[in-house]
Amino acid sequence: MHRGTDTLVYLRETASERLLVQVSRAAHPAVALPAGPLGLEGEPLALLGEVGLRVAGGSVGGSVALPGDGPAAHVWASSQS
Repeated sequence: MHRGTDTLVYLRETASERLLVQVSRAAHPAVALPAGPLGLEGEPLALLGEVGLRVAGGSVGGSVALPGDGPAAHVWASSQS
């Protein structure tokens, strides 16, 4: 989904769950991604890390802003329909 100098973002998917994973080795600018390809809606559940994630503008035309802290690891979950 995203690769930067100090951060990596990817999706881990199964038939029933979609996890958005972000790992960062140092602080970096916040990462903005389109919500549609992520398949996340509303406020996905934070499984790792203390930062909540909110989808702004809806799942089709909206976006999500991932944190710029680091070193850090974050995982958010959303059930697939």
